[in-house]
Amino acid sequence: MAMVSDLRERCPWDRVQTRETLRPYLVEEALELDYALGEGDGAAIREEVSDLLLHLAWQLVLARELREFSPDDVADDLERKMKRRHPHLFDLGPRERWESLKQKEKITGRRRREGTRASDAVAAIASEVEVLDEDGSSAGPMRIIPSERYRLKPLSPEDAVMELEGTGEDILVFRDSASYRVNVVYRRRDGHFGLVDPEF
Repeated sequence: MAMVSDLRERCPWDRVQTRETLRPYLVEEALELDYALGEGDGAAIREEVSDLLLHLAWQLVLARELREFSPDDVADDLERKMKRRHPHLFDLGPRERWESLKQKEKITGRRRREGTRASDAVAAIASEVEVLDEDGSSAGPMRIIPSERYRLKPLSPEDAVMELEGTGEDILVFRDSASYRVNVVYRRRDGHFGLVDPEF
């Protein structure tokens, strides 16, 4: 957290970041950790855990700046939750099924979606992106295809179009080999291809 706070003071890019601008990166890092876990690669897991911790630190720093909550508040919430879900270990009551304990918890002040998968989160973000054809008309809804876990392949936009052209899918997510940013190419209704080029 100290590092993130320092960067917020001294780096122009870090200074202007918000929760919304960091959301795509957070989802990306969570998916990359999931991939590393699936591969069982200890070195990759270590790297991706580090990247994800950075984003959690970002969220704690932003919350502290907004005076919403502190790291201690989060730690206290987590400790209380784990004690509630293990009452027999902390002399708080008899042993109960985990699912029953979760159902008893009352969530107030915010919307909660239980059981949300990373793929659902990606689809939710994708659904907020309006894709337009070159003439400004809507290109229609994207068809999100569930796929196996994978690490985003570094490609040029041209190569990404060629790869998508050889599939029957509507969308290809890739990492730009020049900027190393995540990008999306999609198949338009007229048979041509478009580039989303999201601005983070």
